[in-house]
Amino acid sequence: NFFQIITLFDVIEHVISPTNALQHIHRILQPGGVLVITTPNESGLLRKIMGRHWFHFKPLEHNFFFSKESLSTYLQKNGFEIVLVQQCKKIVDIQFMINRAFHYNSQLPKIAQWLSGNHRWKQKPFSFPTGEIDVFARKI
Repeated sequence: NFFQIITLFDVIEHVISPTNALQHIHRILQPGGVLVITTPNESGLLRKIMGRHWFHFKPLEHNFFFSKESLSTYLQKNGFEIVLVQQCKKIVDIQFMINRAFHYNSQLPKIAQWLSGNHRWKQKPFSFPTGEIDVFARKI
């Protein structure tokens, strides 16, 4: 019972045993302590849109994929209550999105670049869902 808060930002999907990891965290977290997890959302909109091209599919890196429901179940079975589950967002601009798209499809970004020209609005920041979830849980 050492810690008041523990964070797992982009970690839980990499571990060999999420159950073992959560049990260990439960042991070292103080009563009422908070666990914050960020992980790709396997049932999210980006996953559905991108299908097998979803950028979080990394077979040599990601051992597990979670939805809001499955991660909540893991947490509840290991002594946590869910406080909040929310979709992650990142502040980006159109140019960032075009550059990022080059990694997944070589033609689409070229078309978007051509359509957008050299307009100022390409650098206007906006909030964009990342395809990940944040889960806040409390030790019970």
